[in-house]
Amino acid sequence: MVEDNDAQLIEAKDKAERFTSLYAEGVISKKELKASEKNVLEQEGSTQEANNKLADLKLEEKAILRRLAAMKTGNKNTKNVSKKKIAKSEQHKQ
Repeated sequence: MVEDNDAQLIEAKDKAERFTSLYAEGVISKKELKASEKNVLEQEGSTQEANNKLADLKLEEKAILRRLAAMKTGNKNTKNVSKKKIAKSEQHKQ
């Protein structure tokens, strides 16, 4: 999605650049020129939005991986603590 938005942004900028020179030559109307400039702004917004979503997803992925790692180490520690507690409680019973 990010790559597609980047490609569309480059294409929109190229078109707007061509339209600027075509407008100066009188080939296209001012309305067409403004539409191409508006398209560039919209594509920039879409590209920024996609980049922000990607950054958010990467942060979420890191958080999930950290939680999984903590759970794995937590489970090992919990098992050891439980075994120790069981052993101590058995000693007290005797």
